[in-house]
Amino acid sequence: MKVVACLMASHPVRDESIAENVYRALDIGLVDGVVFVNGSERHRFEIEEWEGVHTVHRLWDDDFPKQRNQYLREVDRLQDDWQDDVLICTFDDDEVYSDVLWKRVRQIGDQALEQDRNQLAIRCHSITLNLEGKRIQEHLDDYFKGLILVGEPGIKYLSSVPDRITPSETSFVHEFLIIPTGTRYTQINDSTIFYEHIKMAGDVWFRAARNVWAGGGGPNIGDTNPWWKPFRRLVQSVAPRVQTSIDWENYLKAGNIHPKIKEEILSFRHIGTPYDLRKDLWPTFPDGCSEWREISQYYFIVARPDELPPEIIEADRGKIDWEGEIQRIHGLVYAKK
Repeated sequence: MKVVACLMASHPVRDESIAENVYRALDIGLVDGVVFVNGSERHRFEIEEWEGVHTVHRLWDDDFPKQRNQYLREVDRLQDDWQDDVLICTFDDDEVYSDVLWKRVRQIGDQALEQDRNQLAIRCHSITLNLEGKRIQEHLDDYFKGLILVGEPGIKYLSSVPDRITPSETSFVHEFLIIPTGTRYTQINDSTIFYEHIKMAGDVWFRAARNVWAGGGGPNIGDTNPWWKPFRRLVQSVAPRVQTSIDWENYLKAGNIHPKIKEEILSFRHIGTPYDLRKDLWPTFPDGCSEWREISQYYFIVARPDELPPEIIEADRGKIDWEGEIQRIHGLVYAKK
């Protein structure tokens, strides 16, 4: 059996973490190959120079399933060359396999073949860092993610609505996996075998902002969300370079966003709560539209707390603890200017 590690990335700031992750796969896991999908227009990642790394280029366009399918099709090609069974170990740049998992990955693959299983779910160990890189929270979750697959021709991801079952043509954030011979799923219930999901404090808010841009927010329902396209048009009217979620991320991180956008995202901050001033304009979706609220939390708490208007802090006392959240994320006392 051959073992292949598969991942994708588009943003240059993830170069170092990707290199560390792939090094672990090669050094501890002794994988036979790595398939990397580079979605950047210009950046060449460090690992692309490494022996055993196969790079596929596809410009990032906010379509997660299509991007992941690039590495699956490259695995098909490798499997044709090798004429052997292939174990596909997928992970994102913020997902790190434990040492024990990498050391036992071939044994796990052999057992999967013996038991006729083709999707192996690994337990998540969540780790949260503050912006200084210190661990402020960690716990072993009850959540298992189907990261490891036994390869076969035609495996693919499709876009879906949040149930991850129903296909969708307008939401590209959620996806589900199609295995032609049927999914034969099992969980690896061993406390030493897990993957670490490492995220910075505030990442949930950032991903919410990303999901709003890419898939309409809330349950990522795309065009059926009546304020998704108007919001994108507003942003692009004052910042035409913002096309993809990466452009949106860079725009928010750079700060000094246009006053119209600041006003708009602040107007979202109470959507789905009793304090929502626009409740007669917004329909209520199952998740309370929290991702729309979290755009302002990401921008004014994580990215640019210096731009948070003092009048908003005062107006929201008892509703949103802006100062407390800034202190929690940044590890320092927020001082009003």
